[in-house]
Amino acid sequence: MQDFFFSLNAAQQKAVQTVDGPLLIVAGAGTGKTRTLVCRLAYMAARAGLDPSRLLAITFTAKAAEEMRGRLEAMQAPGIDLSAIWVGTIHALCYDILKQHGRHIGIPEDICLITPADRAALIREAAAACALDVGRSSKKYELQITREKNGLSGYAGLSPLSRSYQDLLEARGLLDFDDLILKTIELLAASPEALAAVRSRFSHISIDEYQDVNTAQYAFIKTLCPGWPNLCVVGDADQAIYGFRGAQVDIFLRFQTDFPDAGVVYLEDNYRSSATILAAAQAVIAQNTQRIDKALHPLRPAGTPVELWELPTDQDEAAFISREVERLMGGMRFESLSHDGDESVKSFGDIAVLYRLHQQGRLLKKALQSRGIPVDIAATKSVFEEPSIQTVLALLEVVANPAGDAALARQSLQSSAALIERCTQKSGELYLDRLIAEIWDSLFGAAEEKSDDYFAFLTASMAFSGMPASQGIPLFLQKIALLLDGEICSPRREAVMLMTVHSAKGLEFPVVFITGLEQGLFPYEPDSSGSFACDEEEERRLFYVGMTRARDRLYALNARSRFFFGERRQMAPSCFIRDIPPEHCRRQSQHAQQKSKKKQLKLFA
Repeated sequence: MQDFFFSLNAAQQKAVQTVDGPLLIVAGAGTGKTRTLVCRLAYMAARAGLDPSRLLAITFTAKAAEEMRGRLEAMQAPGIDLSAIWVGTIHALCYDILKQHGRHIGIPEDICLITPADRAALIREAAAACALDVGRSSKKYELQITREKNGLSGYAGLSPLSRSYQDLLEARGLLDFDDLILKTIELLAASPEALAAVRSRFSHISIDEYQDVNTAQYAFIKTLCPGWPNLCVVGDADQAIYGFRGAQVDIFLRFQTDFPDAGVVYLEDNYRSSATILAAAQAVIAQNTQRIDKALHPLRPAGTPVELWELPTDQDEAAFISREVERLMGGMRFESLSHDGDESVKSFGDIAVLYRLHQQGRLLKKALQSRGIPVDIAATKSVFEEPSIQTVLALLEVVANPAGDAALARQSLQSSAALIERCTQKSGELYLDRLIAEIWDSLFGAAEEKSDDYFAFLTASMAFSGMPASQGIPLFLQKIALLLDGEICSPRREAVMLMTVHSAKGLEFPVVFITGLEQGLFPYEPDSSGSFACDEEEERRLFYVGMTRARDRLYALNARSRFFFGERRQMAPSCFIRDIPPEHCRRQSQHAQQKSKKKQLKLFA
């Protein structure tokens, strides 16, 4: 605790020591943003003498909140209780406010939040009522409803679909994830008593990933922080990649307009990427206009050039990546044994293959596994949305609130009355993890091999398993309800990681492959029937995020032909490739006739 301040660079120290008034921290990729924010919270409590219980830190995801709490715990010192700092997502904060003050607008303390699966079912029902084609997925309608509700246009400004969905939601007495913020804004506007209590609760507020704030969140923050507040926001406009969810990068860009006398600190020392990778990434993002100009300074040597590869087809792209992974690991097959491995690669887990759309992962996974390379493909949905887990959650919901309006939960448990009764009786004596294990064995058989979903679910419950299940279940259900869509709870293993670029945000790897760099795919250009148009600046920011995940080696690949949305298409190289200066890259191309030679070699493998 005593030495944390002196381990920071000059810009980080300035940010940490600026305690009062509005403060904007412009934190480039790999510049130690989270460390700076955590040290600033510790400094305010330990050196500035502020009450830790009156410090608020808002994160973008529940996972980021857990990481921040862990870092603060590691910095504990005698006489300073850093665990008293309120750390969590904006949705968790609004949930807390509604539990305490929601009665002023008719919201009970035992708030009923709809589960993701039940929300999807309700949206399909609303779409059917509006004569809309639902198909197999309601995801595009979910995004549409979220964008409309968070746009603060009011009920009258919603589309027929969103109005139908909202009517169904309210008829069941439920709130969804978006309503937590919207109802809190309504509460603070309607109740001076609640507004005064909430404003006096915190003396200093810190907000991470401010570039991802949407209109509704911004309205809540402005209500929470009137006048000239002790408000610190941290972010980077170059990494704003959630416009499809309604995030508004211009909110970040106008912070100095909102607070003209705000202090500004630039974090520009990059600790992550090689100098060459960083220079290439900066050249790409410099093409955008919606940004705050800054110059990141690499603290690592130049390293190898960015590898730009053009392949004949998407199959060739997948095959090339498989061979290159094999080479980097020192060779696993006969034809690879003559190559030296890369010293920066210690295990398969040091390698990530990124892509724009989920469906690109299938071909890549098949190619890697065909050569015996272990693969871990990032889930496209939360483990809590799996049918088996949903069944267990529905049962826990009824056990926790047997007299409540858990209509949707009860529908899936009509034949489990005896099990509900037994679990309700045992919830006062068994801890949550033991009760979950018993429920699972009763539903799916004790002799059946436990799935990865089961172990991920059980792991997530452990934080609430040090108490009887009757006490732990409500806390566990609250945690799940407050997870941002897309937050995945799954164990990691030593394998090449396949994921979308969106999923890679916040991660880093020694070696990164970015695939599918073709016009129409990356940047992604939806058909005219799509629910949103292409935002080339956001797509460029997404590519920049992908590039800056790499520490030592970066590969950018495109194919001249790709099977894309049910048909084979001729593809042109992405416009982003042209933005990489020739001095920072090595361009190579594989022609169709070269492919047969590679196949000939495999006859002797």
